[in-house]
Amino acid sequence: GEYHIGYANVLSTAIRQTLPEFHPLRAFLKPYTHGTGTVDWVANHMLLQDRSVLHRASGFTRRARGFAYGTFQKHMNYTETLPEELKAKKLNGMISTIMNKKPSLTSALWKLDDITNTMPMFDGAKSNWKIHRSFVDKYLKAIYPSDADLAADTALKRFWNHIDTWGRHMDVCVCKMDSDIFFTEDQWPAFEATKTCLGLLNFEEKRACSAGKKNSGASYAQRREQWCKRPKNERKNVLHAWLESECISKEKGVRKTVWKSGGCEEKEMSESEEAEECLSYEAYHMRSDMGLPPVINRSTLVDVLTKFIYEVTLGHEMAADNIPYMADPSYGGVRISKNIAARGNEILVDFATYIYGNVIAAATTIRSIPLLADWSELLVHWVDEYKVKEWSDEKRKELKKKIRMIHLNYKADLVHLSNKLMTQTLKRPKNEWAPYLNPATQAASIAV
Repeated sequence: GEYHIGYANVLSTAIRQTLPEFHPLRAFLKPYTHGTGTVDWVANHMLLQDRSVLHRASGFTRRARGFAYGTFQKHMNYTETLPEELKAKKLNGMISTIMNKKPSLTSALWKLDDITNTMPMFDGAKSNWKIHRSFVDKYLKAIYPSDADLAADTALKRFWNHIDTWGRHMDVCVCKMDSDIFFTEDQWPAFEATKTCLGLLNFEEKRACSAGKKNSGASYAQRREQWCKRPKNERKNVLHAWLESECISKEKGVRKTVWKSGGCEEKEMSESEEAEECLSYEAYHMRSDMGLPPVINRSTLVDVLTKFIYEVTLGHEMAADNIPYMADPSYGGVRISKNIAARGNEILVDFATYIYGNVIAAATTIRSIPLLADWSELLVHWVDEYKVKEWSDEKRKELKKKIRMIHLNYKADLVHLSNKLMTQTLKRPKNEWAPYLNPATQAASIAV
């Protein structure tokens, strides 16, 4: 869920809804979202629905799944770099504590002093991150030579705010966005936020009227401006109250409209089901944004784009490796077999959970467009169509050559890392940790 919903789908929808067809950033990110729209649409119907494969592969009730999704969303951090994330995990101290309690684990294969160099996420992952970040930085410098060029790109601002609010689902009025950009017709978010933002403002106005306050008579733009000046927590509480108001209680057996993430749907529900549906949306999980700074700066933009590229390539590769699931029935289970007491200390996951988990893991490892593929032409096709089309032929030719060279060096760095990791893998004991995270085995996007 984290990789499909929190990264791949967020990135794909932001690109499609905010960046023009020939925008240089859209061309740059296209390989990393290849097939994402299709697979996420399928996943929504086959995996995420009630009593679907993902539901049956876990021990969660409907409400618990909603709580789990909300929790991971609440704690996601798009500005946290991989080195910062690894440092925050404090794995050295945690594993040291485990091994002090179980001295039998202290074998030659467990070298505490070298643990952050032998674990794949500390070795191969950091090397991958460094290469991706260098690629992003060089490409952005090629298309935005100065900070003024960066600040002048309105489409980039829309893209930034789209990611920050998950397509305005966290903040329906997109308060970090300037009014002149917000209200531009036929552009995101104006073409879809009018209903939600205006609906929220009307709800708040009705509540104020019920409390005896007079209607301000302000315009939609003025009301949005006033709303955005209110404290974040206050806005969050009003938004939660508005969403809850859509969860209207009706008698058992009556069809009703229920607010759900992504829209409304009519369904027939019992009294208990209605209550559970409404309670799934708790204020605890709600946040106004993903914490991106209001003004785009180059360093943060590079880190955020690198984060997305890393998660949809190597991050998903780590989570989707189905070998541990198939090799060890006690691995990764979230629902334990009922007759565990009969087997003493042996812990095995429920058999059905084991099968469903392997179906998901095996399907996820189907090869997609490889990370090492050549997509240099995709990175330059926009040069003749976008804002630089008024340049001279020679100037456009120079930019294309520069971008191709950046791409070539990126792939060369990945191939060099792949060869290095392969050599190291051959020298390691087969039972030591896990295989290195090799770019040669990684897909460029989450397409399965």
